Amino acid sequence: SAYGAWQRGFYYAVGYNEGDIVAVAHADGGQALAVGQFIDSPGQAFYQGCGPYGCYYTYYGGLSALENDGATYAHATADDGLAEAYGAVVRGRLHSQAANRGQIEAIAESDGGSAQAVGLLLQSEYGDAWLDNAEGASIISAAYGTDASASAVLFAIYGHAQVYNAGTIAALGDGERIAIDARLSSDA
Repeated sequence: SAYGAWQRGFYYAVGYNEGDIVAVAHADGGQALAVGQFIDSPGQAFYQGCGPYGCYYTYYGGLSALENDGATYAHATADDGLAEAYGAVVRGRLHSQAANRGQIEAIAESDGGSAQAVGLLLQSEYGDAWLDNAEGASIISAAYGTDASASAVLFAIYGHAQVYNAGTIAALGDGERIAIDARLSSDA
């Protein structure tokens, strides 16, 4: 596994990039995972007490964001294995958002195996997510191989997904290719 940047904040997690972030992974017969930026805010649980139906917790925080003005690049290759590339992953328990004014790119290649590329994954277990892809910015994913799939933007959220795009969002390669995939969202 290769990560260009990995961060976690229980209440808030914000990643700022104005330069270049690169993650490259290779595997022979195994799994190659490359993630350019990984931003995670799972929230913080506070114990409230126990009752007849179990124990109760209150959650605070769980807000994540990406501000990308530079270039984020993930490339995974696997021979007879699984290649997974994620340009950026933004996970927040209650909310996730990304403002891209640069380039986010994920490339996965597998010779005799499977390849999955996701340019930007926005995930929120209990909330919403939004993306602002500015003019001149790009989010590109490409997957090559016998069993390949590419999603430039993938929403995996409980609530509402919102996209403002003035740039380029593209999925390339072999197999299934989806530029904006909100199939894992309850209200897209």
